[in-house]
Amino acid sequence: MDDKLFQKLIESASQAAEIVHGERGPSRMFEGTSDVVREIRAQTTPNKESQ
Repeated sequence: MDDKLFQKLIESASQAAEIVHGERGPSRMFEGTSDVVREIRAQTTPNKESQ
């Protein structure tokens, strides 16, 4: 793996751990209602009939 990419991965993992432990807040957060989730799932879940 490229050193630059690996360092970015390590940095990202460290930030994720800090967020989980409450040491920092997330840079962004997405919230959706259950209606939005249902709509997204309906659009992205394969139809059983087409399989």
